[in-house]
Amino acid sequence: MDIEGLRTLYVARVVDIPPLTAAVAFDEVVPGATPANYAIRRAETRLSISRHVRVGVELELVRWSRASCEVGVRPLGRVPFAGGWRQRHYLDAAGLEATRLADAMAATVEGWTAAAWAVASHPSRSVA
Repeated sequence: MDIEGLRTLYVARVVDIPPLTAAVAFDEVVPGATPANYAIRRAETRLSISRHVRVGVELELVRWSRASCEVGVRPLGRVPFAGGWRQRHYLDAAGLEATRLADAMAATVEGWTAAAWAVASHPSRSVA
């Protein structure tokens, strides 16, 4: 990653889950998430960027399209990184956290789908 041209500390991943389903999955994966004016859901937490350094971050779920959403991580407050090791460690940790959230949401929805198919295909639940 070219840090010289970096203009933001916001890190995001797109999740191919419709917004309403993504909101419920985000609630399952991120405890304490609440609706926000600018996002479907948001939550504040702390992100470890090294053994002894933690940064307050906001996790958010925003609409990307009718069929997908974006999971984002942004630092809270003033962050005096200025391109040093803290910035590199933050970007690495935020990228991993955004990916972890996106993967966990996708796995949650897949679990719901598998459970629904198992119930629907059970012989005792047939319409006949």
